[in-house]
Amino acid sequence: MERILIITWNYPYYPGEQFLETEIRFWGNNKEVLVTLLPSNTRGKPRKIPRNIKLIKIFDRRFDLLFSILQVFFSKFLYIEIKSLIQEKKININNLINLFYSVLKTEFFRNKLENWIHKNGVIDTVYTYWSSEQTYAACILKSKGLTKSVITRTHGYDIYEERRKNNYMPLKRQFLPLIDKIYVLSDQARLYLKCRYQIQENKVDTQRLGVHVSREISDSTKANEFHLVSVSSITHVKRIDRIIDSLELFIIKNKKINCVWNHIGSGILEEKIKEYSFSKLKYYKNLEVNFLGEISNDEVREFYTSNKVDLFVNVSEAEGTPVSIMEAMSMGIPAMGPNIGGISELITNQSGYLLPEDPTVQEIHEGLERMLFLSKQKNIRFNAKKLIEEKFSAEKNYENFIQEIISKNLIL
Repeated sequence: MERILIITWNYPYYPGEQFLETEIRFWGNNKEVLVTLLPSNTRGKPRKIPRNIKLIKIFDRRFDLLFSILQVFFSKFLYIEIKSLIQEKKININNLINLFYSVLKTEFFRNKLENWIHKNGVIDTVYTYWSSEQTYAACILKSKGLTKSVITRTHGYDIYEERRKNNYMPLKRQFLPLIDKIYVLSDQARLYLKCRYQIQENKVDTQRLGVHVSREISDSTKANEFHLVSVSSITHVKRIDRIIDSLELFIIKNKKINCVWNHIGSGILEEKIKEYSFSKLKYYKNLEVNFLGEISNDEVREFYTSNKVDLFVNVSEAEGTPVSIMEAMSMGIPAMGPNIGGISELITNQSGYLLPEDPTVQEIHEGLERMLFLSKQKNIRFNAKKLIEEKFSAEKNYENFIQEIISKNLIL
């Protein structure tokens, strides 16, 4: 049987990576593989995983850290990168600090993985869910014969240099060519990866994420009601404050509309955003705001089934191809989001409203105005669901993805 090691940042622990909840079930149902799940962080509340998937915890930061620090100064990757920074005239204290920590994490992950593989045997495929230091560590181990292949998914934050401080991602250019297959979530990301990093075309493939598409559908509300939902972490990059500000403009203009906004998700700015929302919106009697916290994918779907939802809203400044939008659209809920990452493959004029790349509060407000009545139209809700059925079906996408890995349709 094929031995697969899947490395994540947090999953199955909260928070984040909810989109893996669906994919992992397909791995669990496959009888041709033995899957081991390895999260980098294990501090959160655990989620259920399939019984036949083994969960291990080896990235304990209390040990081997000093040894990893010493290894940094003997790492050839450090000095190759410094030379590259000098040539590109990007050498500065911030980039050097980022580089040091990136090499440190790579060496730390390599040490832990190497020790585990020596005890448990060679891995057929290491599959990292993000293209980051865990991936780089796996590439080093492949050169030692400890794994046969390394594959990775990229989501956006891990490939777009423009989203990083000083437009710099340490070690990225050194290790991307060493990965056997890089799976991106959209054709736009595939083009970016090939043009930006000059990766061989046969090493990059578009493999979209997916959601279950049920027969159930979320109905729209009455003409004098407007129910909005957003699902995301509450961090700076998600710009929840812009939703709050645009909602205030909307409510002021539409005093006869009873509006409800439910946000699902938590994060480091949760308390600040709650306080900001209360201070801005507490005086409007025709607006109800609820922060529902972190819930599972299944609970999100249950929410859509038991509530009438008119519009899904996303105003993030950085995205790949958001599963949160797919989930809403799979229930027939139109979506509004910015033209970044792979969002334009999800949202069209027929399935929702595509905002500019960096929408202002006024532009978001105009989008809400436009979708107030359009979101209730049966054709736009039908189109939203149909698009997910055709391009983002979990059954189709994940089964094809797993089968490709198992059958070794990788050009090594």
